Amino acid sequence: MKKIIETIKHKWADYLLEIIVIMVGILGAFSLNNWNEGQKDKKKENYYLAALKKEFLENKEIIQHGIEFHKTQIKNAQLVLAVITEDTALINLEELHFALLQTGWAWSGDFNNNVWSELINTGNVGLISNNPLREAITQFKSKARGMIIAEKEWMTFNLKYRETTGDVLPPKLRLSIGEALGHYQNQGKIEEPLLTQEQIEKELNEIDGVNAILTDVIIVRRVGLGFLQDLAKNTEDILQKLDLE
Repeated sequence: MKKIIETIKHKWADYLLEIIVIMVGILGAFSLNNWNEGQKDKKKENYYLAALKKEFLENKEIIQHGIEFHKTQIKNAQLVLAVITEDTALINLEELHFALLQTGWAWSGDFNNNVWSELINTGNVGLISNNPLREAITQFKSKARGMIIAEKEWMTFNLKYRETTGDVLPPKLRLSIGEALGHYQNQGKIEEPLLTQEQIEKELNEIDGVNAILTDVIIVRRVGLGFLQDLAKNTEDILQKLDLE
């Protein structure tokens, strides 16, 4: 009987040992699988972080162009408005001609959003483990979306100005001004004969409501400039956070 009991004990000990070995093996395999998955996720995160940095460097450039555009628009609209509302001395005629045409331009406000959209649409946004970084990007995207929505309304003031002042400059002169213009800065000389300041003032004064339109252009571009300067700060913050990753 004693021998039988001892045999049973040995069998149970062997059985328990076998169970323990199996459990350790399972846990080891599970841990190894988790480690492998963690490594894959980290690799994906690093890929997305690099892509986000590239995207926000591009957005930084877009924002800077937007800031330059808004500053130029404010200056242009103020110059044209001054001709008809102030007793101004003779101004630079080329600058005035450039301003007359450029004030009718609008800004697209096209921000790059492909990487962040992919993270959202694929459910991979959780791969970005830095919570402050995620929050900063979310804030940027919300502000940028608001800016684009607002720009669709603001551009109507530029288009309205273009419609009402389109006949101030003769077609050949308008084309010549366009050829001399760069992206935002004047890069050439106007080849067609310029109008005099008195001619321009007379033409503008015959347009009903042009003062109000120009004032609206100045107001919305000042607001837009504030938006963009805030986005520029937001972008710098995001790029700094990305550099620390």
